[in-house]
Amino acid sequence: VFTAEPVHDINKVESLRSLVAPAKVSIVVDNRGLEQEIADLSPSRRDLFLKKCRTALQNATMNSNNKNEKEAFLWDDAAVLRNLTWFSDCGEGRLAYNWQAEFRSRHIWHHPALATYQWMMWMDTDVFCTKPWERDPIATAIQNDLVLFFDNYPGGGTRELATRIYDAFHVALCKVSLTTEGQLESVLGTEQDATNDEYCNRARIRSVHGFFHITNLDFYRNPEVIDGIEQLL
Repeated sequence: VFTAEPVHDINKVESLRSLVAPAKVSIVVDNRGLEQEIADLSPSRRDLFLKKCRTALQNATMNSNNKNEKEAFLWDDAAVLRNLTWFSDCGEGRLAYNWQAEFRSRHIWHHPALATYQWMMWMDTDVFCTKPWERDPIATAIQNDLVLFFDNYPGGGTRELATRIYDAFHVALCKVSLTTEGQLESVLGTEQDATNDEYCNRARIRSVHGFFHITNLDFYRNPEVIDGIEQLL
């Protein structure tokens, strides 16, 4: 179980362990603390992050009814860092939510807690099974040597990704669709296609819904995939 903050209620942890025994349960904090994660950003990303947070904090202060509060703060980097928590919103949603999105798309593939595993079944904490599975999804993934086994597609989408994907993986991704057999099918393109607004660049790339999926960790640990993800993010 990955969590952004430590779970201090030992009784709840032991109750969970008893519930799923003999399966093993580990509670793993997925970060080194907000301040350290910010410090570890590259200089350009850190400057951009602090700029966005500074603007959000300034706006919140200016909207305050407390005149002294408005005049008290000079939002230098140190002041911004002192006032940030996982629940702060720097204009793009709470930091805690943004962190989990980054963790599950970037850091999880080489996390020490999963180092001895090849397969991962991810379930969000607000996902519940409403009836017993007729077939074991992990067994299905292994038997078919799948890279990604998912429950729902599409789960969302965005535009203008083609050039970023080309820079990361040296191929343009122009379209992704679901076949009648339940497999993802892609249309790839060249560098020229990636910058063509009428073809790839304005295409809406849909994603797998992240609440439940099974992944082959060996694929995502591949150096070429890891490097591509780093560049894409």
